[in-house]
Amino acid sequence: METIVVCAIIVIISSTAVSVMAGMEEKNSLREVKIKIPIILENLSWKAMERGEIVEVMLDLNNKTVLCKNDEKILSEEKLPNNLIYEDVNGNKLIKRNTTPTGNMSMPFSIYVFSKDKKRVLYKITGDTTSPAKILIVRKYRPTEFATVENCKNEKLFSKTWIKE
Repeated sequence: METIVVCAIIVIISSTAVSVMAGMEEKNSLREVKIKIPIILENLSWKAMERGEIVEVMLDLNNKTVLCKNDEKILSEEKLPNNLIYEDVNGNKLIKRNTTPTGNMSMPFSIYVFSKDKKRVLYKITGDTTSPAKILIVRKYRPTEFATVENCKNEKLFSKTWIKE
């Protein structure tokens, strides 16, 4: 009987430890995404503006990479954390944009970050191209308690579902 109780306690402690570690891994990955994507895009925008050149940016959300290239020459390639799910507003997994010579992007975009099981929406990063200065503005948002996987992309609920950081 004592052996069964000890085994049960060990199983409970082990499963709790695994759950806590998985939560910490998700938080660390989200922290990395919050920093990495804006820095990549802002640096690219400034370099394009300084050099007056056009650079293609490919956000491959399926393979979790950000690729920047100029005339087929790869300028940089960054991996995003593998334990999160990324999508654009339409659920697409590939976002292609070009910088303009002024440092802006050819079109705006939004990236939604979800938990690995896609049961929770964790973050939103947008590239706003409407800046009067004609440069890319990267904005970051955290979800409110009203944000769900189902309603997070609904622009009519934007003010209820997102808080700008």
